Amino acid sequence: MKSLGANTIRVYHVDSSADHSECMTAFANAGIYLFVDMDTFDTAIDQNNPHWNETQLQAFEKVMDEFQQYNNTAGLFVGNEVLTMGNGSVAAPFVKSATRDTKAYRTSKGYRDIPIGYSAADIASLRPMLQNYLACGSNTSESIDFFGLNAYEWCGAVTYTTSGYEQLTVNATDYPIPIFFSETGCNSAEPRTFEDQAAIFGDQMNGI
Repeated sequence: MKSLGANTIRVYHVDSSADHSECMTAFANAGIYLFVDMDTFDTAIDQNNPHWNETQLQAFEKVMDEFQQYNNTAGLFVGNEVLTMGNGSVAAPFVKSATRDTKAYRTSKGYRDIPIGYSAADIASLRPMLQNYLACGSNTSESIDFFGLNAYEWCGAVTYTTSGYEQLTVNATDYPIPIFFSETGCNSAEPRTFEDQAAIFGDQMNGI
């Protein structure tokens, strides 16, 4: 990864009871930072039966306890694609509650202010409202610190405009917190040409 120029990776569903020091040291020596998801299949907020309880919070806390000790932990995800359909928006307040409670725990333990954010599913009709809702409010102890986009709109022979990436850029313009791609790609139309990456790092998107 270092030889490819990677400086940050994202990791899902970690075992908080394991010792990650060897791996995190190897990453640090290679100049690589880590974004880690605090939820798992067993502890994630479920849009079909949304709830946020003490058991979930304690599981999230254990992930934070493990990874806060590493200086190359760049951020923690409080949720990944919790909302995957329009009527799943009822789960959004639970994501914000999880953000509030994990931030409160971080403060109570005296941990450094590791950013806490969310990664959104590729639903164009829902995502703009969700990203604004999770970031809104003057009380930063309740709002996310960053927003990740899981984007799979660039499929086959499309362009910056027809792929939807232009609208993603519009939605990200003047956003009050960092916003970035946490997943990208599409291989439904083969071969994948990676023109999406050229757009992301090109003049139309790179500034935002």
